[in-house]
Amino acid sequence: MGQHPLQSLGLYNRAGLLLFGPALYGAKSLGALLVASDASSRSKKEAKSLADRTGAKLIEGFTQEELGKPVGRDALSALGIKEGKAAKAIIKALGKENNDEEKRI
Repeated sequence: MGQHPLQSLGLYNRAGLLLFGPALYGAKSLGALLVASDASSRSKKEAKSLADRTGAKLIEGFTQEELGKPVGRDALSALGIKEGKAAKAIIKALGKENNDEEKRI
């Protein structure tokens, strides 16, 4: 692949596979939930609750700018990827397939 895993987020956004902002917290199901490592403790707590409710794989480890830039935003605290191939591809690209490797908040 050769590119940073987050670069594909722009394509996924154009395809309608990403949720962020108010739409994210109304989601019924998600395949993956990326949360910024520099997000507030409240945002992280809300993301954990959302991941538990939707069954999403919770992944932390990027800055707010790194999450926002690929989708044309200055910064995002959290970004959801709808269930399906896109979520699986991001999880695989980030090396988070194994629950034991998952970073917990």
